[in-house]
Amino acid sequence: KNTFIGRWDQWVYDKLADAPFMNHSDQAIAKELSGPALSCTLRICICALCLLTSTYFAGSILYHILRYGVQVPFWDDWDFVAYLQQFTHGQLSVPGLLLVRQAEHRIGVPASLTVLLWHLTGMNLRLMMVLNWCLSLALTVLGALITRKGLQTRGVLPWVVLAFSSLFIFNPAAYQLWMWDYPPEHLIVALLFLAGVHVVQYRIPVGTRITSVAVVALVASFTFGSGLLLWVLFPIALVPMLGRREILRARLAVGFYAFLWLVTAAIYIQGFFAYHSPAPSAKTSLRVLVSFF
Repeated sequence: KNTFIGRWDQWVYDKLADAPFMNHSDQAIAKELSGPALSCTLRICICALCLLTSTYFAGSILYHILRYGVQVPFWDDWDFVAYLQQFTHGQLSVPGLLLVRQAEHRIGVPASLTVLLWHLTGMNLRLMMVLNWCLSLALTVLGALITRKGLQTRGVLPWVVLAFSSLFIFNPAAYQLWMWDYPPEHLIVALLFLAGVHVVQYRIPVGTRITSVAVVALVASFTFGSGLLLWVLFPIALVPMLGRREILRARLAVGFYAFLWLVTAAIYIQGFFAYHSPAPSAKTSLRVLVSFF
């Protein structure tokens, strides 16, 4: 049934209403929540409010891009300008571009996309900023779709996810990051993770799902170092949904997954041995770690 709090919350509130450890006021609230579904008008109002919230934050960032975006590379953009120059003059091959390294990260995917899009757009940097905005908008929409499909609900929760993801991604306080005109690595990794989860939710052969998420994890790993986490996160998503036995039956797909993971790990390990950076003191590292959390 299409209720405001959904079937799961309905069951939880029903149980809480009769729980012996709850006082009378808490039981009254739980019984009120476990009662009839909220009106259709209230549900529409909540959805409209979430949509307006998402539109406001996304629109404010788009305004900042159109208002403050300039045709000059900004900060880390200059690294990608160097990749473009090397690739144009034949100093950097396609395999070399795909394996390009930035510190301890492998950023071949965003570097290749940047070179390609700068070539196609005539290095129209403001257009690249708008394309990054569209990519981020797709991330928020995909998150809402996954919530709707995973919970099998058409209630307000997917709209709430849309609003909150827009708040975090299109935070006006971080508008300076939107002045960069190369594909944002962090958001690409997150978008690939959501895309992989979306593939897992579909009723397609198990081997096809495993092979698909293996390719997604490979692309994410060569987008940014954090993409390596997807090799662990995808099995966590697959096992509860498909079951261990079903996964082990698809031996060819599991072997393909393991092979790509080993190749990716070998390339990163080789990069770690070739990477040299002055190590900070233990006291500085501890202070940075604490401030990060």
